[in-house]
Amino acid sequence: MKRSNIVFYVGILTVIMFTSCSKKNNPDDIQPKGYEGISPKIQGLISAELLDKFSGLGLKINRGGTPPNIEGIFIDNPQTLQVPFNANDPYPVGKVDKDYKFKFYDQIDDDVKMSYKDAVSVDKGDGIGSLISGSGNLFTLYGKTSGTESGISYTAVIIVSGEITPQGIKDFQFAAILVDKTGDATNTILQPKGTGRIWKDGNALASATTIF
Repeated sequence: MKRSNIVFYVGILTVIMFTSCSKKNNPDDIQPKGYEGISPKIQGLISAELLDKFSGLGLKINRGGTPPNIEGIFIDNPQTLQVPFNANDPYPVGKVDKDYKFKFYDQIDDDVKMSYKDAVSVDKGDGIGSLISGSGNLFTLYGKTSGTESGISYTAVIIVSGEITPQGIKDFQFAAILVDKTGDATNTILQPKGTGRIWKDGNALASATTIF
């Protein structure tokens, strides 16, 4: 994702601790600190440090083991910057960027597939693996994605939060961190590794649609 499309600075990528390996269940079934309400499978995807970082910057993390079904296509319009990556970010809070569409499908319990793209298909990607937590109609999706932006391949950590409703996703928030990219060593096309932003829908509703 390019400089105009992702959120806050996290510094060292070891903080991310994003891995495809699942952690073993705690024999005493006690959640480690920072992972309260987060399943062992999700713990294998994302670190407690990263959850705390996002949460501290204003991203709501909906915890719980009974997430709702979120299958559908949703449009983030207007996509509005909630948190810049630091004080030097050329995008101020409230900056409106191009619309994004998110497609969630083939959900089985807390496993769900994800794809996304911007309005002009310059940036598009698919989930390598995505899981959700939550309860009632509230959910948070955690995924590792593989995408391309202006010909540059990248991987990113994606978190989407909100409340599923018949009209769409209420209080929609979208956060991402660039994990890796091929090429673009001067960071002229994509932002540097380990940087990101938090976005929200400016109308507090990512509307449901039928066209991806």
